[in-house]
Amino acid sequence: MGGRRDKEVDLSGATYYALLAAGRSRDNPSGVARRRRDGDTVIDEVFTRNLRWDPTDYFDRERLGRNDDEHVEITEAEADEFVQRVTAKRR
Repeated sequence: MGGRRDKEVDLSGATYYALLAAGRSRDNPSGVARRRRDGDTVIDEVFTRNLRWDPTDYFDRERLGRNDDEHVEITEAEADEFVQRVTAKRR
């Protein structure tokens, strides 16, 4: 998905989220995150300025009440659109 294909990563069943800092909307998020499973392990990742998916503690911070940003579930296509848009701007 996105700028670089995650060839060795199983993304079936991944859930994607638009990250909504103040003033941002689902159509113009400040970032995108995904939650996927690898066996019994939950892996949370965010698409970074390095144009790749990296681990994040975003959902842990939110669960602990230490996150001011909101998020909303989006489709894989919406996440891919964001990744493509960011990748095009950075190249």
